[in-house]
Amino acid sequence: MLNILNLLIDTVGGLIVGAFVARFIFQLFRVYHRDTIVQAINQLTNPIVMPLRKIIPGIMGTDLASLVAAIGISFIISEAVSLIVTGGFINPVVALIAAVLGIVSMLLTAVLIIFIIIAIASFIAPQSQSPVLYLLRQLSEPILQPIRRLIPPLGGLDLSMIPALILVQILKYFVLSSFAGLGISPLLVVGI
Repeated sequence: MLNILNLLIDTVGGLIVGAFVARFIFQLFRVYHRDTIVQAINQLTNPIVMPLRKIIPGIMGTDLASLVAAIGISFIISEAVSLIVTGGFINPVVALIAAVLGIVSMLLTAVLIIFIIIAIASFIAPQSQSPVLYLLRQLSEPILQPIRRLIPPLGGLDLSMIPALILVQILKYFVLSSFAGLGISPLLVVGI
């Protein structure tokens, strides 16, 4: 029964934290704000982000309120899951570090998924004008563009995604190995 409750909290919590992280990324990468997905995420997160913006201003166009909300919610969820699983709380400093690492891991996983979807779509429907693919391309371009400067397309074949995928996997490995150093199970952290 505890495993089911833990799974439910982690899943719902991951979706909530993911919405705040998505809002942060949309603003960071200047994703078109009239997109229906962006509007839905904004509406979902507005009740928490808008009051936080009065306390936490953005810096250089970044939405720090969304990021702080994601870290705070991840922290609360990690403590709740720890209480359910172990019967006690995690050290708050460790839980805060774990929340940040969990969000970084969530971001890296999202980047991997975005790259895979774009790669598959480029073979299945290369000229697709799908709003979802347009959004995913907007999110991936700031990462892939610098790699394209180093590795230009060969005969129309864009190889920039291969080193990007390898780099993201390496970063994800380091994030996951950081949990061992904290002495905390990744199962207690949202986003892993």
